[in-house]
Order: sequence, then structure tokens, then C-alpha cells
Amino acid sequence: MANIIDISKKLQAVKPKLQLGKDEIYEVNDDKNIILQAQQLSQKENSVGFTELEETIRLLLGEDQTARLVELHPGILDSVTQLTVLFTAIMASINGLSYEEMESSIRFQTKSIK
Repeated sequence: MANIIDISKKLQAVKPKLQLGKDEIYEVNDDKNIILQAQQLSQKENSVGFTELEETIRLLLGEDQTARLVELHPGILDSVTQLTVLFTAIMASINGLSYEEMESSIRFQTKSIK
């Protein structure tokens, strides 16, 4: 008898979300075209790094949600620490990982590059 793997629940059209407060939830755009644009940003020649990181966050959250985020958390896109935490959380939500798992993955990739 064939093994049946039910993935119906995994294919529901549910966007990943990011929670920054009790009632502060942001939807992350995981559309493949948006992800491809984000990847292109990270591979740009003469990349400054943090500029592309901010552009990627704006792309994945959208301008309206990014504006709300900046309004509620002034300086969040100016602080290297906060920018890194936000980006890691967004990537975790897209990949279906916990924040800690994503953080470990990023650290591992960084170490293996050196």
C-alpha cells in the first residue's frame, strides 16, 4: 500500500507573521517574487550591507507596515542591533523557524564563510 503524506494543512495560504507587542502583529510577504527581489538586493555589487538590509525589510513588510513599525519604534531601522534582530525575526518567520534556530543558522553560515 502506498504511503500517503497529508500536506493539506501545510499548504494553507497563511502568511508568516511577526509579533512585536501584545497587539502589534506584522504580516511578512513571502511571495516568491518578493523573496527573489530580496535575494537580488543581498547580492548587489558594491553592497553597503545595512542599506540593503533595510531595503529588504521594507520589501518584506511593505511600506505601510514599515511606516507603522518606525512610528511605534523610532530608530528601529537606525540601530544595527535592532535592525539585525528584526531581520533575523523576519527570516525566521519566512522559514518557519524559531528566532533562536534562525539565529544559530546565521551564525553557522557566517562561521563557515570565514
